[in-house]
Amino acid sequence: MSDSASTGPQAFKHYAKAQSTFKPPLIANENAFLGDVYTSTDSKSPISAGFYRLEKGTPLVYDYNYHEMKIIVDGEFDISDETGQKVHAVAGDVFYFPKGSKITFTTETFGLGFYCGQRYVVAIHFASEVGRERVGRVTGWKSYGMEIGAV
Repeated sequence: MSDSASTGPQAFKHYAKAQSTFKPPLIANENAFLGDVYTSTDSKSPISAGFYRLEKGTPLVYDYNYHEMKIIVDGEFDISDETGQKVHAVAGDVFYFPKGSKITFTTETFGLGFYCGQRYVVAIHFASEVGRERVGRVTGWKSYGMEIGAV
């Protein structure tokens, strides 16, 4: 049953102090972390929201196969796309990444963004650990419209 087909009153969801207490898991490279805080169960118009954190290191290239809004809540990002547009993003900046855009994220320090995207929940597991470096692998993303790569 989807959210829109539910009967009766619907309770809102609350995650107290999520910006400071929610720790997204490693999803790519040595420095890219992403995790959904909440995801709707609406099968016709799914929506997911959560946090994306990037630390100094390998840039993350992201192919958006869904629409997403993102607000930078802490730190800084350098964000560019295939059109040549480049922005140095800081806390308070809001972005709309349209379906079909290819975005590169990098930072000289760290950046934390809160996103809301029109997609299903992502499934993440860790493939292995090599010494002290955690090596993550993303599963299910491409089928839900996301692809991740490194520069």
